[in-house]
Amino acid sequence: MKLKTNILFSLLLCGTFATAQNLKLDILPPSVTLGQDSATVSMKMTLNVPQMDTKSHIRLTPVLTDGTRTAELPQILLNGERAHRLYRWRSTNEEARQM
Repeated sequence: MKLKTNILFSLLLCGTFATAQNLKLDILPPSVTLGQDSATVSMKMTLNVPQMDTKSHIRLTPVLTDGTRTAELPQILLNGERAHRLYRWRSTNEEARQM
């Protein structure tokens, strides 16, 4: 139960930082499933960016903590329209080079 509370606190903290940057991030309480050697974290979130520049991007990094140790979860990348086009173009070119 303490782990779930700390995960929620860390995610809410992430939302607090985002709000300070003129963003609105709403996170529903996460679902945590603990296994013997793993943890699965599922969450739903809504991000509102009033005037995001089409060339910019936002990275959110959820943090998992038990009070003494921390682990960063995979980043969530949100791109503006032009930034996303560049991201797709780069991804396509990298895949072509690997063939």
